[in-house]
Amino acid sequence: FFLKTPHCTPPNPTISLLSLLPAAALSAPASFLAAGEPPVVVDLRPREAFEQCHLSGSSSLPLTSLRVRLFELPPPGEWPLTLVGSAAELETARALLLPKGW
Repeated sequence: FFLKTPHCTPPNPTISLLSLLPAAALSAPASFLAAGEPPVVVDLRPREAFEQCHLSGSSSLPLTSLRVRLFELPPPGEWPLTLVGSAAELETARALLLPKGW
């Protein structure tokens, strides 16, 4: 669900989601999901795009800042992490995050 500001246009169809799940979620998905922990949703789009329209509960962390702001993400493997952005933004973030344990 996109949080709409007064000037929000419908979400761009080129925007995608990528979920990075902790290993615990893969080995015991029922118990992990039963814990009721909400996913952390990070919007990689430029700040201006985020301010126009974004997923409710998401945080803005533009891809251009991701490398220097990794400390703001939950520790790898502790929370489901969902990324929002274009296919290119998601692939770049994935290439950065997976080797670091996310």
